[in-house]
Amino acid sequence: MIARFTFLFSFLLHFCALSNAQEQVRLQNGNYAKIELYTPSIVRVRINTHGKFSESLMERYGVVKTERHVVKHELKKEKGRCIIETDSLQLQMSLADGKVTFRRKSQTDALVDSIGVTFLNGKNKIADRLSQEFSKDSLTAGGIIGDTVGRSAAKIINYQDSLSALLSFSLTKGERFYGLGSGNRQGIQRRGYIGRMWVQYQRSEAPVPFIMSNKGWGVFYNTTKLHYFDVGKFNSDLMQVYEPDQKEVDYFLFSGPDMPSVLSQYTLLTGKSYVLPRWAYGLAFGGNTMENQFNVLENAAHFRREKIPCDIYWLEPQWMAKWYDFSTTKDWNKDKFVAELPWTKNHDPLFIRRLSDMGFKLALWLCVDHDFTIEEEDKISKRNGQSVSGQEHWFEHLRKFLDQGVRGFKIDPSRTLDLHAGMSYFNGRDDREMHNLNQVLVVKNLQDVTKAHLATRTFHHYCGGYAGIQRYGASTLGDNGGRPETLLDIFNLGLSGHSNTTCDVLEGVYPLKPGIHMGFFLPWVQINSWAYMFHPFYYSETDKNTFRFYDQLRYQLLPYIYSNALLANQSGMPMVRPMPLMYPEEERFSNSSRQFFFGENFLIGAFTDSIDLPKGKWIDFWSRKVIEGDRKIACKLPANAGGPIFIRQGAIIPFQDTNQSISPESPGSLLLKIYPYRKSGYTLLEDDGESYNYEKGAVSKTSFLCDQTREGTQFTISAVKGGFQGAPSKRMYKLEFNDIQQFRYAKLNDKILSKGVSFDKVNSTLRITITVDTNSDNIINVF
Repeated sequence: MIARFTFLFSFLLHFCALSNAQEQVRLQNGNYAKIELYTPSIVRVRINTHGKFSESLMERYGVVKTERHVVKHELKKEKGRCIIETDSLQLQMSLADGKVTFRRKSQTDALVDSIGVTFLNGKNKIADRLSQEFSKDSLTAGGIIGDTVGRSAAKIINYQDSLSALLSFSLTKGERFYGLGSGNRQGIQRRGYIGRMWVQYQRSEAPVPFIMSNKGWGVFYNTTKLHYFDVGKFNSDLMQVYEPDQKEVDYFLFSGPDMPSVLSQYTLLTGKSYVLPRWAYGLAFGGNTMENQFNVLENAAHFRREKIPCDIYWLEPQWMAKWYDFSTTKDWNKDKFVAELPWTKNHDPLFIRRLSDMGFKLALWLCVDHDFTIEEEDKISKRNGQSVSGQEHWFEHLRKFLDQGVRGFKIDPSRTLDLHAGMSYFNGRDDREMHNLNQVLVVKNLQDVTKAHLATRTFHHYCGGYAGIQRYGASTLGDNGGRPETLLDIFNLGLSGHSNTTCDVLEGVYPLKPGIHMGFFLPWVQINSWAYMFHPFYYSETDKNTFRFYDQLRYQLLPYIYSNALLANQSGMPMVRPMPLMYPEEERFSNSSRQFFFGENFLIGAFTDSIDLPKGKWIDFWSRKVIEGDRKIACKLPANAGGPIFIRQGAIIPFQDTNQSISPESPGSLLLKIYPYRKSGYTLLEDDGESYNYEKGAVSKTSFLCDQTREGTQFTISAVKGGFQGAPSKRMYKLEFNDIQQFRYAKLNDKILSKGVSFDKVNSTLRITITVDTNSDNIINVF
């Protein structure tokens, strides 16, 4: 009977745990705690002084996802602890004070031995230390370039008389940390660093309150207010998150075997990276503010004559009738640009259509100063069947420009990054809670309008950001140029879940070649000529040739680049991958700032002529030589090169023909460059290139496998898995096998190939051209 009762109790406990993955308790110290499971690897912990757990602003506006999966788990209370365990993690909370121990399931050593929460009264030592740390760096950031409108100075946020929250994590010896978004251009390894989570022009334009450990865990601190991450600077054994004027601590913990899996969990919560339209991964060029429609058309024609591929041409503020027009009544400066004639709606003979005829998409510069809680609260009211505000939705006025053929927008930081002292937002909050979040809502609402109006993706970007920004658009680094230190922001944003990032390539860079080299290996590429002359056809002949070479190389690599963009959406893995993300246990790569992976197969050195090769074999892109790794080497670069490029031995890389602009459709033929080495593989991701159907899973996967043995090399093109409208049913493959020392014959599906095969003995390169059914496996054997 006792055994039967024990079994029944255990069954009921397990059933209850399956259906209600949360627990709320009153702690012995008088505080309240709530634990919620979101997935087997994500758990949320909230502790406060009052016992009411309301939704956060990040949840209310859909930046943090609110849906929770049914999670198989066990919940028990014993020895003064509340213990929750899933297939992936175990969390133990002390019922005395809410202190947490966090570990992977079935592992003796904890990921974090102690996570504690303290509420501090009035003036305290932490606040004093932070005041000293940032004494020369006020919360107001200086004038934004181009913003001639004066704003009232914001008061420094100082809560010496309020209750403040302190969240503390014990750290282990040798543990390293990555994340926190942009803002620190001194390095990427965050231990020993203090970060202020507050959006500031040119200083910290996109802070992200997420950080992860090389041990395979991470934390997201869920607030929109000013707070600080001290990652072992004040106390080397502690990471502390300090939030002034706060009576609740709200944080998410992530567990995983490695940092890529933690990134995947974090972006599952805050959203995967937006996938730009396929053509937006080509070159984007912004003209000078003195240009008119005839200058623009002539420049576009000049790109084509010079065979310098380009897909996007954007206009700076000279396109507006009123300089820096923040209103919703803006119109074209008709002395410079005519997009529509008063007597006809036919746009065909006008400049936007002529740009389109040459393969260009037009984008417009915008400046915004708006309360986007109006739109967000109206969406909530509409979902709930309630009346909406009737107030203006700012981005709605852009529909007419979309109808005229505009396909992208650049949002300037003017005013949007400013503090709005004394402002009361529509939702009743002030800038202390809305300043960070508003940077995300800007891009979120722009995406909502363009998506609703066109049902296709647009090219839109902004330099400001906060947690979740990766989900809604692309980002630039603002007015911070294209110098070597901008790479640190690219790295730190990638380590915070944001893949679609770039800088003002070439600005502040001379000589140009290193900047050209780095710029074309960023997730997307922009050349901003707003006050300058960065038009590539005005460069010296040498620099122009270098620019053309790298530009054409990027366009050839579009299948590889776009596949990585889709991968970032699916997995959270950024296109530009800092060294510690690929080699987390290699201490020598822990703070690498001048080299990175571009996808999984290219190792790029930036603003350097040397490179530290990881273990394994590597092919020098320039010399084609195979080099043994696990050492730092000096690189001999040809005259047209701007830096080192190495390819991982075993790589399979898809190329396409060089075109002057990019079609949204996947190419009907692909060149696969194959570097055989034992067993290796690669998966190519594709979609229709322009719709939002990728969000519904309309993505195809083609796997390529290469197996090199003493007898020969077998290469397999697997049948496509998944699909999308317009996917090719047949495809021509041009296979280029490198480092083939001898060749007798080749077979396709056990039939000897008599045509389409050539062997270059001098360069040890075998080329095979075949056309195959994409829905079947195809096996090529080389003997």
